[in-house]
Amino acid sequence: MHARLLAPWAAFALALPLVSQTPQVLIGNTSAPSLLVRQSLGTCNTQVCPLGLPAPALNFHGGTAYEALRGNVWVSNGPLIQVVKPGTCAIFCPPFPAPGPGPVTGLAVLEKQRRIYMSHQGNVISWHALSCPVSPIGSCPAPVPAGSQIGGLALSDVKDLIFYSASVWAAGVPANNIVFVAPLQNPCTPICSFPVPLCGNNPMGPITGLAFDDCKFVLYATDGKQTVGLFVNVTAAGCNTQMVSCCPNTSGTPLIGLCLEAAHATSSGASCTANPCPACPTMTAGTIGDATLANPAFAITLSGAPSGGTAYLVLNLGACSPPGLPIPPFCGPLLVPLGAPGPIVLGGFPLAGTPPCGGGATVGLPIPPNPALCGFNLAAQWLVLCPAGGLLGTGVTNCITIPISAS
Repeated sequence: MHARLLAPWAAFALALPLVSQTPQVLIGNTSAPSLLVRQSLGTCNTQVCPLGLPAPALNFHGGTAYEALRGNVWVSNGPLIQVVKPGTCAIFCPPFPAPGPGPVTGLAVLEKQRRIYMSHQGNVISWHALSCPVSPIGSCPAPVPAGSQIGGLALSDVKDLIFYSASVWAAGVPANNIVFVAPLQNPCTPICSFPVPLCGNNPMGPITGLAFDDCKFVLYATDGKQTVGLFVNVTAAGCNTQMVSCCPNTSGTPLIGLCLEAAHATSSGASCTANPCPACPTMTAGTIGDATLANPAFAITLSGAPSGGTAYLVLNLGACSPPGLPIPPFCGPLLVPLGAPGPIVLGGFPLAGTPPCGGGATVGLPIPPNPALCGFNLAAQWLVLCPAGGLLGTGVTNCITIPISAS
């Protein structure tokens, strides 16, 4: 299935009011102790989990990047890079040496090209294939002012832009924070730049991390102790900015990187099967990655299903709606909403796999780089049929609500 699946809903979605959204979450990492910090922009509250990376040698070392392809966070202390799951810090890739030309000072992931961009000590920007360890593709020297060092990096997947901050890191002198904006195809040829303002009444120290929200066109910049949000409008005439938020870091240790966490799918209801389908208590509807703008690899999955059966995926705009609608002869209710523009059914997908419950299916749903989709939900639920001996068994999964967001 391809991105055009969204086309029947796109015009209708634009006429609907936006759904209420969970407050966005920024993610950063700290140096001593080494922590992953998640901060709600709605409350400024923080949650932390341990990373175990050694402390960086210099204050501008380190970086953080969110990867919506698999729902991972890439973190660095400068010489090392590690990939973990947000919230729990479960290890996805153990620490590996950062590629040259020097310690990492910023990280950002470009999902649509499966690349990770890095800034390095010495003000070099490099880009790599997204793998563990990474595979170098290219690099260039960034034209930042003499005496300044890049400390933050962010990307716009929608506008194909790269943002990087340059700061003076000498003690006792102004940081002179400047953010440069360049096209991704020429990351070291800026098209405009702008200064980073005060956070409230507090001056900003040297910038240690950047994150960009493609849904709101807001750039977040942190000096480790506080984070400002700036609406950024990039035109042929230059960059215009406007302050939209200011949050203190309450984790207790300064941040050395920053990224925006995607909104995640949530589950409603329970799965069931009825004879002659085998009992499959772990049958689950899920996702691969997050439904973020320009994510080509987002997919809806079915696992733990009756092998030999056939599956159908039901989709509609909106959130799953318990208790749902009974749909005899199926063993459970349909929680996908029935309102306009109306559900669509995809299938049937053969459930090959090891009996009795090794069946599975995956439907790819690439998300277009269209900010108009931000704030909308998709509801998805699987229906299963198991014909055997002249009888027809049924199965129904949990329903998942999938928010479309930025990362």
